[in-house]
Amino acid sequence: MRRLSRVADLKIGRYRFTAILLAFLLLGSGGAIADTPLLLLGRIVDENGQPVAGAQVRLEHTPGQIVTAVSDDTGYFSLLNLPAGEYTVHIEKPGFFVLENQKITLAPDSTEFAFTLNHYEEVRAQVDVTVTQNRIDPTETQSTENLSETEIRDIPVSSSHDLTQSLVAMPQVVKDNSDLLHIAGSRNTTAQYLIDGVEVNDPATNGLSSRMIVDAVRTAEIQTGRFGAEYAHPGGAVLNYETREGDDRWRFNAVDFIPGINVQQGVQLGNFYPRVLVSGPIVPGTLWFSQSFDVLHTLAVMKDIPKGQPNQVQQWGGDSWSRLLWKQSENNSLRVSFLANVEEDTDLGLDALHPQSATTDQTTRRLFGFVKQQSYWHKTLFEFGVGVERTYLDFTPQGSTPYLLYVDGAAGNYFQKQTQDANRYQLFMDAIRTSLHWHGTHTISSGANLSSVDLTQTTTRG
Repeated sequence: MRRLSRVADLKIGRYRFTAILLAFLLLGSGGAIADTPLLLLGRIVDENGQPVAGAQVRLEHTPGQIVTAVSDDTGYFSLLNLPAGEYTVHIEKPGFFVLENQKITLAPDSTEFAFTLNHYEEVRAQVDVTVTQNRIDPTETQSTENLSETEIRDIPVSSSHDLTQSLVAMPQVVKDNSDLLHIAGSRNTTAQYLIDGVEVNDPATNGLSSRMIVDAVRTAEIQTGRFGAEYAHPGGAVLNYETREGDDRWRFNAVDFIPGINVQQGVQLGNFYPRVLVSGPIVPGTLWFSQSFDVLHTLAVMKDIPKGQPNQVQQWGGDSWSRLLWKQSENNSLRVSFLANVEEDTDLGLDALHPQSATTDQTTRRLFGFVKQQSYWHKTLFEFGVGVERTYLDFTPQGSTPYLLYVDGAAGNYFQKQTQDANRYQLFMDAIRTSLHWHGTHTISSGANLSSVDLTQTTTRG
């Protein structure tokens, strides 16, 4: 009996030792799993589920332990070698409300997160103003400058309806005495101009001739280096207008509806620049629209014109911008946009040396539209679409009498009548992969642009 008892005690001791060893190994492996560095993958979208690129992200794990990142063109960002635990998230980008003090918990089974940034909108409320940190991100290789809709609206300029006047507030942007825009020292015709990522350079001159309605623009962005594959003809710089899109709320805005009155020669309609914007849902949660209109009227009374001769120069114009956004699914969306510019100028060139008979009337028509499909598949953004642009100009003299040049001025009718019709047809596509981490951070992108430009110009003697 004693021998059997001793053997039983030995077996119980072995079992206890084995159980303690297993528990120790399990606790050790659990601690190793908890201490394993994790990869955090985040995606930032706006209120309509569209990606937000260039947003600055700051995560705080413990007081003083902060990591940062910037979202790429697909709206994604990633952070390596993070310990598991709770983080406080702060995300900001010009033109959006700041997202702050959002808590997330990073764990081996929870490493992917989605965040929503809402665009600025005109509100009436009391808010607490806080100072945000200005940081230089070493992973950002592009040289960019942004002008938000708030800055465009608040910057004092002589003509608030002219968007290009506000752009001069940005570094490296100037206008010459011909009112042409120059970016980073480049010629007006060597930069690429985009509306929502689609090229809108003039088909005939390659300059910027289309007028964009001020209230329709959310952000004006300028890039002067490290151009991505989605830019077909960047040249010296890229200027991109990001426009408003509708959401699930109805919005209406009307500006400058009180006309100017000119009393130099009786009571006349003076300078007048009314603008209207309306946006909202067609199908809530799925289909939204944004529509902007403006009207342009100017009246100038020229000096030193002989008494009894016409001495006024008038300009009438109007612009329309339409945008439609269809969210087909969580990862697919379709955009349709259309811009129209119309302008009528009378007695161009009227001054003390050129009477009304020697001037010309100018008619301008500019049309631009595009359809663009965006899809997300395997963390890659695919874009493809088509764009069409047409510019029509007509210069008409006041008559057909001979044009005479004297020492003290001109007489007769201008000698040349000219019409110009230019068209651009473009097919574009690109693919942008979310950032890859392998001996550093890498972004892989590819793009293609096929375009056809035709120009018809007719010149006859007036």
